[in-house]
Amino acid sequence: MTEDEFWDVIKRTRSEHQDVQVAKLTAELENLEPSEILAFEDMYGTLLDRADRVKLWGAAMLINDWGSDDGFEYFRSWLMAQGREIYDAAVADPDSLADARLTENCTFEMFRDPSETVYRAKTGVSLHEAVRDREAPVDDELDEDEVEIDENHLEKQYPRLAAAMRPIREAERLERIANRNSLQKLVAKGMALFGKSPEYW
Repeated sequence: MTEDEFWDVIKRTRSEHQDVQVAKLTAELENLEPSEILAFEDMYGTLLDRADRVKLWGAAMLINDWGSDDGFEYFRSWLMAQGREIYDAAVADPDSLADARLTENCTFEMFRDPSETVYRAKTGVSLHEAVRDREAPVDDELDEDEVEIDENHLEKQYPRLAAAMRPIREAERLERIANRNSLQKLVAKGMALFGKSPEYW
């Protein structure tokens, strides 16, 4: 499967709702032969590696407010799921993610599930076992970034992205306040009902 063909699949299955995208991608892969699903997985791995950049790690930390190896993989899966234009722009300049549709949690852990599910249904073999037995193509298009990320000054390193995330963080803050106020009202109601403080409930 070529890179163009991979991105065509993503374009046809793209959705703002991850469960819908998973369902559409599953249906798309069901039309492929097992060898083609392996090729799709190979291209996924190539693009995952291409996005394994220090600069993108910093952008992921700024967006998701945390960082881990698994979390960064799920972030790169999310990035691929956004389509070729956003992916290519982000690999070249992570600050361009300010133009993407951002949320408080830009990860997509289920993105690889359709490949495994469909391949196993067609062959009775785990896709991950099959991939381990093959040598996936190596992407040597980009050299590793010689860049250090200052976790304490991410907003300075990604000014556009930081500006795009501010209203999202503010909405999160207001939601926490609303939830806390709701909890306090419930506590007060319970105290009025039982005539005791919460530690005696």
